[in-house]
Amino acid sequence: MSEPFYLRAKGPSVITKEDVAIFSQKNPALAEYLESYTIELRLLDLSPFQSLVYWIVSQQLSGKAADAIISRLDSTLPMITPTTVYSTSEKTFRDLGLSRSKIKYIKALSMFFQEHPSLNFSEMTDSEIKNTLTQIYGIGEWTVHMFLIFNLGRKDVLAASDLAVRKGIRMLYGLESLPKVKEIYQICKTWPNLSTVGTLLSWAVLEG
Repeated sequence: MSEPFYLRAKGPSVITKEDVAIFSQKNPALAEYLESYTIELRLLDLSPFQSLVYWIVSQQLSGKAADAIISRLDSTLPMITPTTVYSTSEKTFRDLGLSRSKIKYIKALSMFFQEHPSLNFSEMTDSEIKNTLTQIYGIGEWTVHMFLIFNLGRKDVLAASDLAVRKGIRMLYGLESLPKVKEIYQICKTWPNLSTVGTLLSWAVLEG
């Protein structure tokens, strides 16, 4: 089975050994875990629009289910651009396995990108990106966090709304119950500037 789209990136890791060492120093309770897992992050070679389409498809789906739809989408639309997505019929997307709500989301995304063709996310702060993208129907915090991590390589992202991250944090800190989203920020208050390291570690621990 092929890897999910977000693990198909190539090139050097934007998370360095120095980053992991600094994170470990600030979070000694996690040092043993950090020694057991390789924490790396390679950026997706996708346009911001295409990446966001894939993340919308992936919302609330398993990696396997999302990748099956993405594979069919790639075969149907060799060029995934705001224009091609907007002009594709709802029936075509339904036949690919997309729900009506997600069709509305990617149509809204394509309209937004057509109306804002000069967006330069690399020059924007995390907050500016969040404020910009959450204007779009169907895009919330989870989608923004995935985009910040895998498309832009931001190192300060605590994906607190991701269920797998919450489960991983429960394992890392030996918590009796699954922490709520608002509790994550207090539990991980020593993570800030390198929160992405902790997010990646949480996923790694959960996957074993």
